[in-house]
Amino acid sequence: MNTKIADRVIDLAAEHSSVPREQITPEHHFVNDLEFDSLQEVEFAMDVEDEFEISVPDENLKEFRTVGQVIEFVERHQGPASD
Repeated sequence: MNTKIADRVIDLAAEHSSVPREQITPEHHFVNDLEFDSLQEVEFAMDVEDEFEISVPDENLKEFRTVGQVIEFVERHQGPASD
């Protein structure tokens, strides 16, 4: 797992939730753990798109359940990067 990507995705998740950044892990579920509502999910996805300069299609957005799934998606779609 690319730690730079993971750290930034976790930062973005923390910005959209009331959970402190230090407590968020890749295993955290957006709805159950971070209490995201549908608007927060969309805003988070838009921030991920802007941060990593990628596109997150609606069908992928609906499949994202955990922070780790977003990290994996970014890693696959951003191209090679170093830790």
